Amino acid sequence: MKRKRLTAEERKISILEATMRVVARLNYDSATISLIAKEARINQALIYTHFKSKQDLQLVMLDYIYETLLKRYTDTPLNSDPSKEMTSIQAFAYLYHNNRQEEGRFRSCVVKALVAIDPKIREKAWEIVNEEHAFIAGGLADDLKKGYYEKNFDIDTAAWWVIASDLLFSTLYIMGKTDVIPKERVFDSIKYTEKKLKPVKKEISDKD
Repeated sequence: MKRKRLTAEERKISILEATMRVVARLNYDSATISLIAKEARINQALIYTHFKSKQDLQLVMLDYIYETLLKRYTDTPLNSDPSKEMTSIQAFAYLYHNNRQEEGRFRSCVVKALVAIDPKIREKAWEIVNEEHAFIAGGLADDLKKGYYEKNFDIDTAAWWVIASDLLFSTLYIMGKTDVIPKERVFDSIKYTEKKLKPVKKEISDKD
C-alpha cells in the first residue's frame, strides 16, 4: 500500500517532530541531520529544502514546541465545570499531568536547550521561558480580578514558581522518573505556595 504523499507543510511538521524525538533522546549537539533524517525516514537533502541548517531547524523546532503548548493551554477550557473551579496554577498542573508523557518530551527539549553549546539555542530557550512566564502571570492576574487572591498576591514570584516546577518535572522526564511526583503531591505544593505568597480568599477544591 502506497503511503500518502505529504504536503510541504505536513512534511515540515514531520521533520520538526522527528527532530524533537531525537533531541529528547539525546541532546542538541548530538542530534545530527543524519539522525533526524533517519528518524523522519527521509533523505537528508529533503531537510535542506525546508531548513537552512541544523541550527535553523532546531530554532524552528523550539518555536513549534512553544506554539503547540500555548495552543493547548489556550484552547482547553480551564474552568468549564463550576464544581471543579481551579486557579490557573492548578489548571496548569492538571493539564500537565493529564498529558505528562507528551508534555515531558516537549519540555525536555526546552530544558536541554538551556544548556546547549550553541548560544543561539540557549537564547531561544530563555526567550520561551520568559514568554511562558508572561503567559502564566496573565492567568494569575485574571485570578486576582476574580477574587481568588488578596490584592497583594505576588504574581511575578508565583509565575516563576510555576516555571521552576515545570523545569523540575521536565528534568525528571529526562531521567525517566516522570511518575516520581504524583498529582496529589503537586497540589500539596501548590496549596503551600499559594498560602505563602498570600492566602486565597476562598477554598478551591483540587478533587476530580
